[in-house]
Amino acid sequence: MSQLEPLIANLALILICAGAMTLLFKQLKQPVVLGYIVAGFLASPNNSNRKR
Repeated sequence: MSQLEPLIANLALILICAGAMTLLFKQLKQPVVLGYIVAGFLASPNNSNRKR
C-alpha cells in the first residue's frame, strides 16, 4: 500500500493542473487542448524538483 499514496497525489496534481489550465485557456479563448499540453508539462517529472 505504500505505492498507492504517491499515485493518488500525482493523479490529484495532474487533475488540478488540467482543471486550472482549462479555466485559463477558456478565458483566453484558446483551444483547451493547448491547456492540457501546458498542464502536462507543468506536472511532468522533468519540471518538478529540478536540481542543478
